[in-house]
Order: sequence, then structure tokens, then C-alpha cells
Amino acid sequence: MNNAHQTIHFLVGEGDEKELLPAHKAILEKASDVFERMFRFDEANAKAAAAGTGFSKKIKQVEVTDVEVGAFKAMLAFIYADDLSGLNGDNAISVLYAADKYNLPELANSCLNFIWKLSNVFDALDLARFFGEEVRNVFFYLPDDNLII
Repeated sequence: MNNAHQTIHFLVGEGDEKELLPAHKAILEKASDVFERMFRFDEANAKAAAAGTGFSKKIKQVEVTDVEVGAFKAMLAFIYADDLSGLNGDNAISVLYAADKYNLPELANSCLNFIWKLSNVFDALDLARFFGEEVRNVFFYLPDDNLII
């Protein structure tokens, strides 16, 4: 089967909160160089296993324990349909984390703008410390109409 038509399954979450989420490799590869590298390595690993060179057989699901299920679903909705309806005050930081992890800059910017609208200066500074220099620069260049001093 051609890699472009393959479905990949992500086992997302931790403990009792795990959920198996399907996605199409081709769509994810087009959206993110991180997914592209992940699946290319997986494909090379499978070819090596078939040739008997000692690599393990192809991975059928990818375990993602560091992203919440709702955040991963919101990320997939954005990748598939440019849909931000799954982004909310409860998961915006988790979606931002996923966007950063999988190198989805448009989603990250949308998350930052969403968070900024909900935040005050103290929340913004906490996020800037958590995510580092790149996010800190974004916060300092956004308008300050929501700042509480």
C-alpha cells in the first residue's frame, strides 16, 4: 500500500484518559515536517525489517502521552479543515504545546492570539517563561489592550 493512503493511529493521553485516534499519513506529512520525518523513519524501519537487517517491524500506532486527547483532536481538526472550534480556554495551552511539538506555526499563532485575548500580563509572562524566547517575543509585540497592571 502506498504511504500516502495509509492510516496511522495515535494512542493519545495517559492512564484512563487514552484514546485511539486515526489520521492519514499524507495529510499529516503535508502539514508538518515533524510528521514527515516521523513517518519516513517508520517506513525505512519497515523496509529494513522486511529485508532482515535487524530493525523492528513497522509501528502500527504512535503513542503520544504528553498531549491531552482534546488538544490532539483540536490539532487534527486544524490540520484537516483549518478548524479552530476545538480551541477553548481549557485546552489552549495544551494545543499550543502540540502545535510547537509538531511544528505547526499557524496553529501556534492562533493559539497565542486566543490565549492573549483571555490573558492578563501575569498569565502572559508565565507562558513566556514556559515556552521560551520565541513565545516571549510574540507576547511582547502583541497589542497591550488586555494587560492588567
